[in-house]
Amino acid sequence: MGDIDVIRDFTDVADVVRAYDLLLQKGRKGQVYNVRSGKGYKIGEIIVYIENIMKIRAEIEIDKEIMRPLEIREIVGDNSKILHDCGWLPIYNIETSLKSVIEYWRSH
Repeated sequence: MGDIDVIRDFTDVADVVRAYDLLLQKGRKGQVYNVRSGKGYKIGEIIVYIENIMKIRAEIEIDKEIMRPLEIREIVGDNSKILHDCGWLPIYNIETSLKSVIEYWRSH
């Protein structure tokens, strides 16, 4: 893997679809909205969540060759505008989202 200490903002697809629906109903024309959870997770934290859900321990090897020297360390969105204009906040937490993805792939 590359850098597992970078921080990213993850949003469940069901929350995104709900946000788009609310934007169609209540969003202000011509405005730009961040559909983001507003919460950041290190990639390493996501790995731990997955390990716990699957009841496994993964052996993680960091490959310095694929690490980006100019990597943006943290990308977390500000969802205050969509909250204010549309009343949207995500309802699915990261663990619920990951469980859903894992359950899907286990059944296929």
